[in-house]
Amino acid sequence: MERGYDVEPAMAGRIQSLETAGYHKKLRGAFSTRRREILTYMAERGWDHSQASAQMATLATRRRKDEPLRAMLETVWAERAGDLGLAAVRPLRALPTGAGG
Repeated sequence: MERGYDVEPAMAGRIQSLETAGYHKKLRGAFSTRRREILTYMAERGWDHSQASAQMATLATRRRKDEPLRAMLETVWAERAGDLGLAAVRPLRALPTGAGG
């Protein structure tokens, strides 16, 4: 829980991965825009779902990090969850001081 959230082992295609624990798959999917971007890039090129392809797609689509303030993100996340009818699924937990934005 050091990060402010728990993770659990998962598979992303044939690739071992981690996902946020305690959240429904629909909710994770709604907020996993980066994953969709990588999968779309791979599909557009006809790449297989291997770890090497995923790594290449990740690097090819990575943008410069311009992190918004956490309060701004929480507002956007809450609105998106509300639009999906998921606002009451689970409250956001505050990160420990110094962890995150």
